Amino acid sequence: MKYIEVLTSALRDKFDNDTRTGVHVSDLTMCPRKAVWRKLNPEPCTMRDLNFFTSGRSIHDTIQTLANHDSKKFEIEKSVEWEGISGHIDLVDTENNIPIECKSARMKEMNVVKPHYVEQLKAYMAILGSKTGTILVQLLMHFDDKPFVEFEVTMDDSEIAETKQKLLLKKELYLEALSKKDPMIASGIVNDSSLNWLCKSCNHFAECLKAEEKDV
Repeated sequence: MKYIEVLTSALRDKFDNDTRTGVHVSDLTMCPRKAVWRKLNPEPCTMRDLNFFTSGRSIHDTIQTLANHDSKKFEIEKSVEWEGISGHIDLVDTENNIPIECKSARMKEMNVVKPHYVEQLKAYMAILGSKTGTILVQLLMHFDDKPFVEFEVTMDDSEIAETKQKLLLKKELYLEALSKKDPMIASGIVNDSSLNWLCKSCNHFAECLKAEEKDV
């Protein structure tokens, strides 16, 4: 028996049996178009998917366990919903209404926070009505004294309102794309220089790029 193949297959089953309904924040950040493709045409999970899932989940769950030691200060996996958009925030500092997203990165240093980390956190900040949020990153290739880095993200009232409007538009396009079974209706990232590095590993890149060029 090839045990890695068993685990990879189990991960696919986990994704297929996800009981979440409606629209999740994760569907609207990164690449909503790819999220539609995953819904309409689920693909087998790869060892790369398994690698990211196991390492990310291990760090994520451990940090939550440690934070839960002070359950009066932190709420873990806080469930939120707004205008049909749901999500689960890794940690919330309940005393200060600060959402905290926990990430891991295969890097030695990170001087500038990754844009998609910020996009996800801002969505949760907007839903919570919080003007301050934190991204906690564990650097997996840092073997010195401090393999962690924290980034504070702030928004004012106008930025919160703008973020909410963007979420509503992405949700509308996402649901229309699912209804019409046409992923190209949903927002894509092929022309977004801060995110289109994801396109390199996407099986739909050529199709997506061709459609974008046609629209231009």
